[in-house]
Order: sequence, then structure tokens, then C-alpha cells
Amino acid sequence: MKAAPRSVLLLPLLTLGWAGQARAQTPAPDDAEDGWFRRVDRTQAEQPHWITPLVTVTPRLEEEYRFDFFHEELARGARTTNYDGGKGLELIPARRVEIILGVPPYLTHTPASARQPTGWGDTNFLLKYRLLASNEKTHNHIITLFFGATSTSRAPSA
Repeated sequence: MKAAPRSVLLLPLLTLGWAGQARAQTPAPDDAEDGWFRRVDRTQAEQPHWITPLVTVTPRLEEEYRFDFFHEELARGARTTNYDGGKGLELIPARRVEIILGVPPYLTHTPASARQPTGWGDTNFLLKYRLLASNEKTHNHIITLFFGATSTSRAPSA
């Protein structure tokens, strides 16, 4: 096996050193100085403190991990169980913005069926942008835009 040239090995180190030097010379924005959790606390303090709905997505920006479990009794003794419900990790990376990185649900069907195979479901992603909000001390309202996408987990059956 041929060894990598020294220039290839030095390039990442020089890049990291340059990035670190640039970061030290550039004043950090307020959000970076305050830290992740302080930004999340400030962002959430601006909005109503309503309870999170059980099934649907809340217009409030939240930082949490959600896991749901659904069990449905169907006709003729059939059952469907959904582990996770397509929920996942919810993060607030910037003021007024939340991203939801969905975890694909695991679905089981009893009795097993070729039409509805047991396995992983689709993965979803959601971006929220809060346009307007005020907490319960002022007007107690919120307006949020949602943009969602879904990635299929398997090819459709013929």
C-alpha cells in the first residue's frame, strides 16, 4: 500500500489551524456567546407556555425527544402496532427556528400480511419558523410556518 503524500496529511491540519485562528479574531455573535441552552430558554420565553398536543405538532418551538407508541385493533382480530410514531429529535438551532429529525417508526402487523409487511416506516423531517409570538403576560398567541418532507424507507410493492 502506498503512503499518502505529506501535503495531503498537512492540509487538514493547516485548515483546522486557519479556522481556529479566524474564529479567535472574529467576535462571536450573541447567540454563540450565550450558549445553546440560554438561546433555547430565551426563544421559548417569548412564546405561550401551552401544553404540547398528544398527536399533532405544536406551533411552539420545543427542544425535546418525542417517542410515541400506537396500538390499533382492526377487523377479524388483526392488530397494528407503531413504535415511535414518526417522532424524533426536536432542536432549536436559531431564534425562531426549530428542526425535527424524525426517527422512522417500526410497524408490526398481526397476522403478518404481504400487503402490509412488518418493518421500518418512512422518515420525516420538519422545519418550523415562528413568525410571531407573545407569551401569556402579553397577548398569548403564536403564528408558525411549517415545512415538511418525507423520505420513503422501501420501494413500493407491485
